[in-house]
Amino acid sequence: MGYLALTLPRTRVRLALASFGVAVLISVVGALGVVSEHEIGSVTNHAVSRRIDLVRNSAAFLGLLAQKGVVAQYLLTGDRRWLAPLDESRVRFARWLEGAHRGGTGGSAAALLPLIKSEYERYDSMRARAVRDFDRGQLEDAKAALARAHKQASHLLALFQRFDNAEARADERALVAAEVIAQHHAELTIATCLAGILTCLALGILWVRRIARPIQQLQARVRSAAERMCVKVDYHDGELDGLSEQFLAITRKLEDTDAVLAEQRRLLHHREKLSAVGELAAKLGHEILNPLAGMKIASQVLAREERGERSAADQLAAALGHEISRVEALVHRLLDYTKPLTPRLERCSVAHLLDRALEATRTTRTDTGSSIERHEDPSLPPVDLDPLLITQALTNVLANAAQAMAPDGGIIRIETGILTSGGQRRVRIAIADQGPGIAAKDRERMFQPFFTTKPKGHGLGLSISQSILREHGGHIDARNRVGERGAIFELQIPLRG
Repeated sequence: MGYLALTLPRTRVRLALASFGVAVLISVVGALGVVSEHEIGSVTNHAVSRRIDLVRNSAAFLGLLAQKGVVAQYLLTGDRRWLAPLDESRVRFARWLEGAHRGGTGGSAAALLPLIKSEYERYDSMRARAVRDFDRGQLEDAKAALARAHKQASHLLALFQRFDNAEARADERALVAAEVIAQHHAELTIATCLAGILTCLALGILWVRRIARPIQQLQARVRSAAERMCVKVDYHDGELDGLSEQFLAITRKLEDTDAVLAEQRRLLHHREKLSAVGELAAKLGHEILNPLAGMKIASQVLAREERGERSAADQLAAALGHEISRVEALVHRLLDYTKPLTPRLERCSVAHLLDRALEATRTTRTDTGSSIERHEDPSLPPVDLDPLLITQALTNVLANAAQAMAPDGGIIRIETGILTSGGQRRVRIAIADQGPGIAAKDRERMFQPFFTTKPKGHGLGLSISQSILREHGGHIDARNRVGERGAIFELQIPLRG
């Protein structure tokens, strides 16, 4: 578990780094794709925009040339309204020329712009001269100037066609370059994708070797441990969920085992103390019982002797014998308490044990005026236990309940059933009396040896009963009744099998 605790953070870091690396590769591929698309779109939009501008400019330029007929109309009609478009044509040509420069024209097309400008200026000056000659009355000179202007217009149109062709070739070259760049980026994207795929495959193989194999080994060890510990779990090969379920089942088993071991250690410590007390009690009992036996015989001899007035001697002998018998009983109870308990398990019915305990306490219940009320679970299964020891424990608890209600008496209520606690099924035998209950100051001490609240009690009955139940893996709980007078002593015995 410690190795896992150290390994899991490292594994998380490595997985995070691997995920980050894959994310970076995917981001690079996506960025290349976006850059390629942006560049291709930018070049294509630029080329298309330039072609649209050229088409518009060509139309405008051809419109300018189409205005060459206005001068001829003026020469025929003498109406100066025909000359109004000439000023507009000059402005439009200036705008076209500015747009051509601003559009980023380069190469041979850019070299033609100064020539087109100078030729247009010559063409415009020829039209202006034809108008001046006509205004001066020199009609033949005006016709000659107009003829030269028409010839200049044809030359200017040829220049513009050359310019248009040069622009078209430049745009084609830009599109070809864009296609080359796009192809290069596509190849780079494909190469990056392949590198990412190969990297992911390599990482996958690495993690399969570094993670999957240890997990499989761990699963095999967990399965082996579960089989050795008799833990029933569902196996899911290759699934971490199944592994977690197995770990949880084994952890619960270990917790239960640890609880059992803690209880066994406590019992062992208790037995060691009892062993020491037993050894001392045996020696002390031997030293006490031998003189007591002599004293008892002496008192009996004294009681049988025939002398005159024997009333005082008889009373003294009787009192002495009674006290000697009480000390003997106390010593024997002490010796019984210190004896190690070794249950001899048999499968017995709880109802049968209760019958035997009730028979053993008949006299005590009659003397205290108590009666019995039984409420037993008919489905209660037989239990593996030592019938003599459990009967002794039940007898002690029943006698204690009857004595607690003396001299007024009352009802002793007995209930049996099944109790499930901590995943373990237990037989529950509850004995409730109608006595004064348990005082708060006595709750912690009531199962201690030699503790009693009765004037004639020895204080060993409940302590012996608790020891018997603990030897069977159970215990006795004691509490006051809720809403009623009296106490409840609940004996719990584990069900095995």
